[in-house]
Amino acid sequence: MLGGVVTTWINGNVRYGPSTDYAINYPVSAGFTSYGLCWKTGGWVNANGVAHDKWVKLSDNEWIWGGLLNGDETGGVSNYC
Repeated sequence: MLGGVVTTWINGNVRYGPSTDYAINYPVSAGFTSYGLCWKTGGWVNANGVAHDKWVKLSDNEWIWGGLLNGDETGGVSNYC
């Protein structure tokens, strides 16, 4: 899929940019769903047994680390921002 629905498998944070250096916009719980527009590399995160630098831009123009999403490192979103 290019963009598409993404779902979190664990609690986490949605941020204003693609790194933990950006402020938290809002927290999300496991099972949160949104539309992922695209992905890009950003800040490296190592949490919950997952480590990589892929971030997904959501339909509200905020960012979530792909390690929080079901599926692959980008939650199944294949198009690069």
